[in-house]
This record gives sequence, structure tokens and C-alpha cells, in this order.
Amino acid sequence: MNHAPNQPESTFPEDTASDVQLNIVLSWTCDDPDPDDPIHYDVLLGTALDDLHTIVQTSDSRLEVTLNANTRYYWQILAHDSHEGEQISPVWSFTTLNRSPEISETVFPANNQENTNLDIYLSWECFDPDPADSLLYDIYFGTTAQPAVVRVDLTQTSYDPGLLMPNTKYYWKIHAKDSHDAIDVSPVFQFTTLNRSPNEASSPNPEHDAIRILLKTHLSWTGGDLDINDSVVYDIYFGKTQSELALLSSGQSMTEFYPENLQTNTSYYWQIISRDNHASETKGPIWKFKTIAPGFLSFESKQIDVFENQGSITIHVIRNNGNEGEIAVDFETIQDTAMPLIDYTPASGTLIFADGEQIKSFVVNIKDDYRFETNETLNLLLKNPTDQASLGFLNQAVLTIMNDPSDIKAGDIDGNNDVNLSDAILILKILSEFSVENPRQHADTNGDDRLDFYEVLYIFKLLMQ
Repeated sequence: MNHAPNQPESTFPEDTASDVQLNIVLSWTCDDPDPDDPIHYDVLLGTALDDLHTIVQTSDSRLEVTLNANTRYYWQILAHDSHEGEQISPVWSFTTLNRSPEISETVFPANNQENTNLDIYLSWECFDPDPADSLLYDIYFGTTAQPAVVRVDLTQTSYDPGLLMPNTKYYWKIHAKDSHDAIDVSPVFQFTTLNRSPNEASSPNPEHDAIRILLKTHLSWTGGDLDINDSVVYDIYFGKTQSELALLSSGQSMTEFYPENLQTNTSYYWQIISRDNHASETKGPIWKFKTIAPGFLSFESKQIDVFENQGSITIHVIRNNGNEGEIAVDFETIQDTAMPLIDYTPASGTLIFADGEQIKSFVVNIKDDYRFETNETLNLLLKNPTDQASLGFLNQAVLTIMNDPSDIKAGDIDGNNDVNLSDAILILKILSEFSVENPRQHADTNGDDRLDFYEVLYIFKLLMQ
């Protein structure tokens, strides 16, 4: 009589075991009351009670299998001998473990990277050995060595932190978790952002190629730095030729400069070099401007003549070597041998030249005393030019008041165009009778409106010379 095998018993994994590895050896025990009967086994395996199926037939009571992660398996052993005796085991179960995701250290930016751009995406690689698992990521990011969480449950392997601060060290790490809450935590990575160079100087004043610039102008420009926490200083180079610019100011923080001793009608070149507190420099373009040509102010002539009977004379002031801009100059008459209010009326004032105007005038009034006398002079003076104008070489002139040719010499009593003894005798003859009031002006030699003994003395004095 044949006896069926005994019921198989599980030895590994234990029934209802959990966290079972994915590569295991199923094992069981079974014997036969008939010692000489060989036993064969059908191994049934499935992921549901109603889905058990034979995966192998074997005479060994051990079977190596590869399983899926985080899966509940059901299995059973059907033992049968060579005489068709059979015995089936109960259905056992176990659950495989869930494998954690694995974050690679291949990240961007690379750990300890320097000069990182400010507009980057953080990116990383993560592998889950369980292909069916979905992954979520928590992002930790900041400027401290223990960065705070900034995003949770991100599904993609990249993150936009926004525009970063320049010249700053950042720290970040990733928490990866799968659909079964298995977690992997990356190390803390770090990188440093780049320092951006200062802005190139722009918006120059005076504008590039500007002309007619005043001598008391100031240079200004727009500078700064995109890195708002950076401080910026400026070096100013200046000169009359583009190839020979000299350093006028170094390391100044202001965006303006006042050049000194500019010359009229001259081209100047200038350049700004900007430097931040990280020693990064930016050279600006070379700009050019030309100063105004207001001109030189002079009298038309150094010697000016006028007859006293002309009544007045117009004095011309000439603007030479440039006529740009509105300028002004003061003028005045200065006493010399001619007496103010007797020989001329003093004159003073300001002449204003409009832009482009080259000549202005003023008038000196002359007084005629109808008396013969020697030439008399007064001085003319230009002073106080304004708005970059300069005085020319002829900024002083001499105005000569010449005697009226029709005047009779004082003392010429008889009217023969000469003063001699006959004039003295004539006066004595007149005085022998009486003194004469309101005489002819040419006979009143001392100007007291009388003809008396003083006129005789005057004539004798002339005769003795």
C-alpha cells in the first residue's frame, strides 16, 4: 500500500513575514511515510489568493526566486510521490520590502562650484530600484549651512530658486521619498555665485562730441553695479588727445568731476573706469567734447582821435577768434589830460554780445570850449569779461581830443593868427580907456569873462617862450 507524502511545512519565509528581500530562497520541509518513495514538488506562487500558479516543478525543497518590491505574495507547495500520492500545503504569504530611492551626488551646480551664474536651476539625479515607485522631492535651500525647506512634494528633478544674489554662498539638499514613504536624504551641497563687474559708465555730461561747452563745466556720468550690495569707485582719465589720457582722480565714489583750467576752443577726451569692492573693473568708452569759443574782446584801435567840435565819437569793441555764446564786458573812460565834464562826458557801462555777435559800440560825448588849446587825452578801458570771454591785446586805448582847427589862438587880439607884441599893445590901448567885460573869447586868455591886465601878462609870457 502506498502512502501519500506528509503535508509540506514552510521554513522560509515565515508565514505573513514582511520586509522580505527581493532575492530569496523559498524553502520547506516534507517527508513521505514510505521512505523509499521520492518526492516531487509543484511550487505555486502568485500575488493573489485566486492567482496561484505553478512556477516550477522540482525535487528540491529549496527554490531561488526574484520578487518585486513591496508586494504581498502567496505561495503553496504540492508534494507528490512516484505512485501519484499527493499532499498540498496550506497557503502561506509574505510581503517583500520597499527599497529606498537613491539620490546621486551628480548635481548642478556641482558641489563647491565657484562663479555660478545668478539665474540657474538646481538639478539632481535620483534612482529608485523599484521601477513602479513614484518619487517626490522636498527642497532645502538658503544661505546658511542648515538650509530651510523651500518646496515640498516636487515631482521633477529640478528647481528654480529665482534670481540669486551675487557673490554669495548657497547651501542646498534634497529629500527624496517614494510612494511607500521610503526616504533618501542627500548631503548638503554648496556653491558660490559670481561677482558681476560694475556697470559700464554711460550717459555722459557733456554728451559725446558735444561742442560749445563752457569752461566751468563739470563731468558727470551714470555708473553703479547690478550687484546692489557692491560699492563702486571711479577713476577719471582726461586729456587733449585720445591716446594720452592722464589720471585726474582715482577711487572717487561720486559720479561727477570738475576739471580745472580748461582752455577755450579746445577738444578734450575723457574716460571712466569703474571698480567694485571685489576689484572687478569695467572700462567705459572714451568720450569727447569741445569747449566754447567765446572770443577775445579788444578795441578797434589803440589810438583814437576826435576833434572837439565833433560832439561825440563812437567807440567800437571787436570780438575776435570766436563768437560762441552770449558774453559781456565792462567799459569806462579814465581821466588823463582831458578833464571830465569840461572836455568830455565820462562814460561807463556794460556791452552785451549776443551769440554770434562780433561788434558792439559805445559813445563818448566831447565838449567844445571854442578856445584854442593843445591836444588832450583820456584813456579807454575794457574789464570784467564774462562767460569765458577774454580780453584781447587791445583792451586799453587812448582817445585824443584834438583842437578845433577853426579856433583862434588865445591872445590873438588882432586876428592875424599869431600872438605878438601888437596884441599886447591893442589890449593896453583898450585898457587905457576902461576894462572890457564880455570880451571875445579868443581875447579872454584867462577865462574870467573880462579883458584886463592879466591878458597882457599872458601875451608877454607867450612872447618870452
